[in-house]
Amino acid sequence: MKFTANAGTLAEHLYRVQGVASAKSTMPALTHVLLRADGQQLRLAATDLDLAMEDSVAVNVSTPGAIAVSAKHLFEVVKALPASGEVTVTLGEQNRVEVKAHKAQFKLVGVGAAEFPAIAAVSSREHVDIPGKELARMIDSTIFCVSTDDARYNLTGVYWEAANGGKLLRFVATDGHRLAVIEREMAHGVAFKPVIVPKKALIELKRLLGSNPPDDLVVKCGFSDNHAVFTVGAVTLSSRLIEGQFPDYEQVIPKSSPNVVRVSKQELGEALKRVSLMSPDKSFGIRFHASKGGVRIESQNPTLGEAMQEVDVEYDGPDVTIGFNAHYLLEILGQVSEGRAHRAQRPPLPCPRAANRRP
Repeated sequence: MKFTANAGTLAEHLYRVQGVASAKSTMPALTHVLLRADGQQLRLAATDLDLAMEDSVAVNVSTPGAIAVSAKHLFEVVKALPASGEVTVTLGEQNRVEVKAHKAQFKLVGVGAAEFPAIAAVSSREHVDIPGKELARMIDSTIFCVSTDDARYNLTGVYWEAANGGKLLRFVATDGHRLAVIEREMAHGVAFKPVIVPKKALIELKRLLGSNPPDDLVVKCGFSDNHAVFTVGAVTLSSRLIEGQFPDYEQVIPKSSPNVVRVSKQELGEALKRVSLMSPDKSFGIRFHASKGGVRIESQNPTLGEAMQEVDVEYDGPDVTIGFNAHYLLEILGQVSEGRAHRAQRPPLPCPRAANRRP
């Protein structure tokens, strides 16, 4: 195998796939990226057995062939080369991979392509197309609530469902302490059985979309019995779905609230950061005392001291005292785009059933 490519372009494609490869594994091949050069194209693949990514890039192939090499080290080598120059990758004897660019030369130890795990082809039966910008926003608005507790496996992903007769696409996430729900109206309607998409798959999907996806980018999402497939341009990301039952989240969402507080997002965020400096280390506990025209935020730590700040708000209800985790509130504020954050009345959700991922 021998091919020549632009170093900057190759580094970009290696960056995409190397995030999927396992950092550590009892199977060395899972830390590798499979390179397959053929017909003026280089196909790249990485997997951790639960998640797989495949990508391709145009290169100048002198000799076709395939090899698996450490994803992290190959990426770091190519990234360190001048981005505007060319890099030549050659497979030598004993699976040694030579990387040359100008006066720099590296040799990496690879493993035969036959040792790389086969990536199963996933045939999806249900599809939904989502604009990239909307998908990125929906992921950002829910992923921070996903549980990190492996003992609650059914909460370690984001629940996707077609709601309100397919007119709405809804994402839900919870870790048992907080819950996030976001909905998007679908012009053409959607129809698929509810699924739970793992957090790692969504992290990689968001990384593919970038911080500002193009307006015309559409992500094709397909689902089978136990897999999801996401197509972003030339990249295919496939993931096992989480088996199990998602909790009946609608039961914990108040149908209405008589107490509505409107406050500047910036002022509230700054106050929370200050007051939480004196909150208990593990719970980040703070107290809100709401009365007409203002909110007093307090925290107390027996070993450090206490803090208090008052914030002007729009509130005309009864006096209320309530405690929160400051860290949770700050994460929520990070997803609020409006200038003023508020807790408002919410109409009943249109999908009353519990969430069984698959029949």
